[in-house]
Amino acid sequence: MIVSAPDGVDDTAKESSQALAAWLRAQMLADDVRVTCFERMRGGAIQDNWRLDVAVEGGAWHGEHAFVLRTDAPSHVSASLTRAQEFAVLRVAHDAGVLAPAPRFLCEDAQLLGRTFFIMDRLPGVAAGHRLTREAALVPDPAALAQALGANLARIHAIRPPLVAIPEAPHDPALETIAIYRQWLDAFDDTYPALEFGLRWCERHAPAAFDVTLIHRDYRTGNYLVDEGRLTGVLDWEFAGCGDPREDLGWFTARCWRFAAPEREAGGIAPLAPFLDGYASVAKRRFSSDELVYWQVMAHLRWAIIALQQARRHRSERSLELALTGWIVDELDYEALRLIEWRSASADGPPRGANPAPAGGSEAAKQRAWGEHASDVADAGDLLAIAREALVSGLLPALAADDRYTALMIANTMAIAARESALGDATTKREVERLRSLTTDIVPPDDPDANDVRALRRRVTAAIRDGRFDDDAHAKALLAALLDICADRVAISNPKALRE
Repeated sequence: MIVSAPDGVDDTAKESSQALAAWLRAQMLADDVRVTCFERMRGGAIQDNWRLDVAVEGGAWHGEHAFVLRTDAPSHVSASLTRAQEFAVLRVAHDAGVLAPAPRFLCEDAQLLGRTFFIMDRLPGVAAGHRLTREAALVPDPAALAQALGANLARIHAIRPPLVAIPEAPHDPALETIAIYRQWLDAFDDTYPALEFGLRWCERHAPAAFDVTLIHRDYRTGNYLVDEGRLTGVLDWEFAGCGDPREDLGWFTARCWRFAAPEREAGGIAPLAPFLDGYASVAKRRFSSDELVYWQVMAHLRWAIIALQQARRHRSERSLELALTGWIVDELDYEALRLIEWRSASADGPPRGANPAPAGGSEAAKQRAWGEHASDVADAGDLLAIAREALVSGLLPALAADDRYTALMIANTMAIAARESALGDATTKREVERLRSLTTDIVPPDDPDANDVRALRRRVTAAIRDGRFDDDAHAKALLAALLDICADRVAISNPKALRE
């Protein structure tokens, strides 16, 4: 028996397994239940997933079963449903013919394993986005998979409120969603002008209200399983709710979820057309790619805010993966701003470029990644670079497959830290200059906040929310400045994103 107890459980691993077996025996009305495997699964950034294999004697469940036990993470993300709510939504979706794991048992007694949990069937297949978008053997017919994904999403959207498990359906999904995102932003210690500008733009360009349906809110590559090229099920329903179905289509097609193939609009798997064809085959209505741009902006903003929530979790959980998540925010901001620029310029002529290379960011990216030598002795950036090279070229090839992901995260962390060491001060100085150029009537030169980047961000954020940048001239100047600021930061977090 392989047993590893969830974090925070007071009982020993053996006692936890025995308690779980006894509980399952009662749920299954069986003569006996043995837990043969109980171990943490990779993935599940928001919740914890556990591989659970059981052998059952007697009753309707007699035989061997492969399950997933899904339980709360140690800390909470604002957008997440409770496990009881997620279980109920999953049951509704599965009963409606959506390809998803069958939910089996719900335990709301936190005393059993230290947290509430539910158990669902374990489906076959690969979910990893970096593999599905890179390894052709996993997806031999990309168009067919994209069509299946579109059709499956339409089945979700065929489910209409009211739904007992989730809050009341919104009257104006776009505007009510923006209000929620602002509440999340207000909970952070810092302010984020690019996110605030994006939300203001979405507020001012919100589409007309649409049919409200059940939406998954995390329907993307990485959250579905593919087995022998076929879609077997959609995972991770913790964000589900009622909303505009176009939100799901924008999320699935957003650049941030295309992994190794950003040129393939349908989740990095295929072109957009077969995905929309599959959706229309069930929904009997077709959305255009232009309609999705607004929701792709919203997708990048939403993921950026959730990434910030995830990053804050590392304070209590001390997780390298969570800490790294905060470093994708600038890249997400940058993509949202580029989409806004493209949409804003489409009526007046060609945009500055689908993949602009702002002056500040491009210059930063051209610099030697670890900075110029200031001494004959290796500085902090050089040390990080050398250590990373040793890790990637020396240790990584020798590691077992299960350890490579962690090693790659460590290598990525070292690269970011080295670039931050080399470029961080200059990047902050340029941000101050750009923000000051926007706030001459808000922050006089002799104001104590005039050279404080965090104070300037607060001032600009408040001005954006108050509508002081709403007119075209101010909005264009602000957008250009924020694009350059984000490009500088992306040159530190992921320079490759500036070249794609």
